[in-house]
Amino acid sequence: MSVEDAPYLDVMAGPGLCKLKETGEEFPGSPFVALAHEFHEFILIEDDPQLADVLKQRVAKHPKGSLVKIIPENWVEVAEQGCLRFRDDTLVVAFIDPTGISQVPMKAILQLTKTRRIDLLVTIQHSLGITLNVPQYIKSESEQTALEAFLDSGDWRKWKWREASEFARKAIDAFSERIQKEGFIGTRHISVPPDQPLYRFTLFSRHSLAEKFWNEILRIDETGQRELHF
Repeated sequence: MSVEDAPYLDVMAGPGLCKLKETGEEFPGSPFVALAHEFHEFILIEDDPQLADVLKQRVAKHPKGSLVKIIPENWVEVAEQGCLRFRDDTLVVAFIDPTGISQVPMKAILQLTKTRRIDLLVTIQHSLGITLNVPQYIKSESEQTALEAFLDSGDWRKWKWREASEFARKAIDAFSERIQKEGFIGTRHISVPPDQPLYRFTLFSRHSLAEKFWNEILRIDETGQRELHF
């Protein structure tokens, strides 16, 4: 897929640098992974003022810094204001990488889908975000839980399930199916890590070749790690 004429949108960009707690090893965050590719514009959203400031400082030193726009606001509010709409002839690649489901309400996701040619790379935090919180969701009498916002529906209260993991799978399916109603193709989910997955990573696209491209870029290298290539 050519991205030379496409903007890259990162709705929770972070500080641009990641560090492994166990080893202290540092590696580029999603903004700098994207900057290694030939997008013609980079729109990075980060609502934490301190993280946004650090990101600005790091981006300013990058050769492509002039192509980057940093928005220090909450992405949900930005989306609801209609500020993340693009022309129908523009291909947009959006990366949505939350730490929990409360950060990705369905109504905000649907605002992104109003752009006709947008591909959504989405991390679904099902283990910490859903599976471990099932007891709290079930006990809650409020219709304003994070799960309600995540699915934009309270139909989950009618589900039949035996284990929390089964409930989480149903929630992921409901989330995916709602996006597919907007004309998107649901592609293969990648569980990370494979053995005891904490989250799933997937692509939603309206393009008929999306699944083919997705399977091609999810190649397994000799170390067993998946290589993701734009």
